[in-house]
Amino acid sequence: MNQDRKVILTFTFVCFILGLMLAVQYASTALPEERETRGLNDLRLELQKERERTQALISEIGSYHELLHRYDKSLDQDQDPLEIMEKERLRLRQMIGLEEVQGEGFIIRIEQRELDPLEEYEFDPFIYDEDLRLIVNELNAYGAQAIAINGERIIATSAIRNVQNQILINTRPVAPPYEIKVIGDPSTLIPALRLAGLEEYFDIVSHNVSFEEKERLTVPAYAQRIDFQYLQPVKEDNR
Repeated sequence: MNQDRKVILTFTFVCFILGLMLAVQYASTALPEERETRGLNDLRLELQKERERTQALISEIGSYHELLHRYDKSLDQDQDPLEIMEKERLRLRQMIGLEEVQGEGFIIRIEQRELDPLEEYEFDPFIYDEDLRLIVNELNAYGAQAIAINGERIIATSAIRNVQNQILINTRPVAPPYEIKVIGDPSTLIPALRLAGLEEYFDIVSHNVSFEEKERLTVPAYAQRIDFQYLQPVKEDNR
């Protein structure tokens, strides 16, 4: 009887050790659960941005199909395709900022708030390059078609940066108050900027942000020369 009890206890102990080893191994190899840390508002904003990017890509594909159709049509009707190519060249120059453009849009004005004589600013009332880049990034994300800050057209290669005590845009100094001209849908862009907290952001550094919608707004062309040092067109034989 004692011998059987000893065997049972030994078997139980071995099973316990094996079970413990399996539990430790499972716990060490199981992947940690990834928890979503973004808030509902952040997810809505990202979803809205992705929808707008998708819509922009669909529109771009549609424009290329339309261009191809016009080329085919001109050839079928013995028309000069150079006229269509010239219009397309002008459209591309407008798109990349090398031509003055007009359209529906709005103006953003950022002005320092005046204080009463006995009041003091809670924080230094300065606007930095990153503040202006924030606005440009938000506008681009929501589909703005042309942007100019204090008359400086923003293009793909534009740099906004602090140099000593000045903000340079396209290597030219700009000074407050800041006036940002935007061509795009005001009913989409202005609520998007407000939802992103633009007014509250600048209120912290004692600046007021105002929006003025315009049925027709002119945004100037990029005024400097673009030099391509390394970029060259690909020739058909080198493909």
